Amino acid sequence: MFFYIIRKVNNCKHMGLFLFELKKAISSRFLWGMVLLLLILDIYVIYTQCRGNDSIDGHELIYEQVKGEITLDKINFVAEHYKNALRVVQEGNYSTKPNQKGTYTGFIFGDMSEFQYFYEELKYHYFYEGRIQDVLNQAASNINFYENIDNRYEVRKNQKIIDIYKKRSLNSFYEMKNMQEYLEYDYSCGFLLLLLFLATPNLFWMEKQIQMELLLKTSKIGIRKIACAKLAAVSAISLFFTTLFGATDFITFQFIYGLEGFRQPVYSIQDYAFSIINIPIWQYALLLQLFRFLACIGLGMFLSWLSAKLTDNVMIMAIGLAVIGNLILCCIYTDFLYNPLLLFEMNQICRNFQVIALMAYPVYQYQIILFATIGMSILLSADIIYTIKNKRFGFLHWVYENWKNYIKNN
Repeated sequence: MFFYIIRKVNNCKHMGLFLFELKKAISSRFLWGMVLLLLILDIYVIYTQCRGNDSIDGHELIYEQVKGEITLDKINFVAEHYKNALRVVQEGNYSTKPNQKGTYTGFIFGDMSEFQYFYEELKYHYFYEGRIQDVLNQAASNINFYENIDNRYEVRKNQKIIDIYKKRSLNSFYEMKNMQEYLEYDYSCGFLLLLLFLATPNLFWMEKQIQMELLLKTSKIGIRKIACAKLAAVSAISLFFTTLFGATDFITFQFIYGLEGFRQPVYSIQDYAFSIINIPIWQYALLLQLFRFLACIGLGMFLSWLSAKLTDNVMIMAIGLAVIGNLILCCIYTDFLYNPLLLFEMNQICRNFQVIALMAYPVYQYQIILFATIGMSILLSADIIYTIKNKRFGFLHWVYENWKNYIKNN
């Protein structure tokens, strides 16, 4: 459906129509004022809510010696200093005065705490491959067991575990506290929802308010091409706002806290040890932005669908808020997967191995959410185009009536 919309806009040399519809949607000074306000609020939230690395003096000195490729010398350096500091503290043979000689932080307690932190981090990286191998061995054992009792679903599920987690290892170390904060930051998703509410409904509702709807249907351009231009404008608005806030989030985190380790695999973050995503972090960050864009597309198509069906702007906003509010509650309190808002939470969903049974095949939860959102967007787009072409109830009603007649006759 999206390729059909773009083809209609391009092949018929009506790019000007698309730009006109786009300009109409975003020409409001109030909208741009809200964009500026929300960008400032976004930066403020990142600055105040996200912790960053809460390090003490000496932390960077130690980190500079251990970051990068993991070697035996680095492991011994951390382990020996940690054990020595721990021994001194346990024996009680230490001074409480600041700037103690032979310490990195100025205090033996500070050294013990810092080296313990790096010891645990390097321990996770060093033993990660063996930890994953235990998972693979258990999955292989499960396959043998379930093959004997002819449980094909469990065989496929455990084979998928092997396919996902095989050949994993961690060969370098970088601090990932700031990176994890960046990946899990989602306040900007709420700002995207608000801007979609302000920008997309006007594309269809405005013609009804000024009674231009009938005149547009007589245009030689064709009402279908006009509708496609409007839907392409919704997609462009979604892409623009997603890119704008995604870039703002990244630049702000990079400037205030500093981000490194973009080439590290996602599972180099301890909380993502069993993530189903086997790509570097920089690709994963772009993937999360793609999911947000698709969520905006789905919600934008829904708001456009309401705008094409209803004539009262207050009613459009009220129903839109009610539906999205319920979808938010479903995200919080239920496991309902056919919810486009879950695309904003893909970082949590992809963190662990989560599948559901679909015709005896294990399917990742994120795949269900993704295809449900894309399918909903296509149906709503088709219904909008069908409705505008003088069909009172739209494409979905036509499908329902034909299905009802088919059931009645058979």
